[in-house]
Amino acid sequence: MLALIDPVTGNLPSQHFETPSGGHLVDLIYTVNWALPALQCSAALFDDARYRAAAERLLRLVLEIQDRSPEAHLGGCWRGMYDLNAGGWGGGDCYEGGANSIYSGWTNAPLGWAVAGHLSGRTLIDY
Repeated sequence: MLALIDPVTGNLPSQHFETPSGGHLVDLIYTVNWALPALQCSAALFDDARYRAAAERLLRLVLEIQDRSPEAHLGGCWRGMYDLNAGGWGGGDCYEGGANSIYSGWTNAPLGWAVAGHLSGRTLIDY
């Protein structure tokens, strides 16, 4: 997994068969939402700086793309697919993870765990 992470953006590119694929797409349904907690846990379990650095880069990306919409039902969430080239939520409504897709338990919960874990210095392993 470490070899797939973009060293510049920190993105683990979208490659799931149900979503559009590409290095510029941040898949928050099948990839990044699960990879971030996994990288944090791997860093803690193996005490490996490579996992720690990858988790930090991916966390920075996740925080950078967090929805900043003024609408109460969107502000602070992560949607299904973020397009780094367009600088916004993409994917279209024809795909899983389109711009209007918000997955409370499947996307936002694991990303929330990862952010809380970072802030508290703990991982899911500690619970």
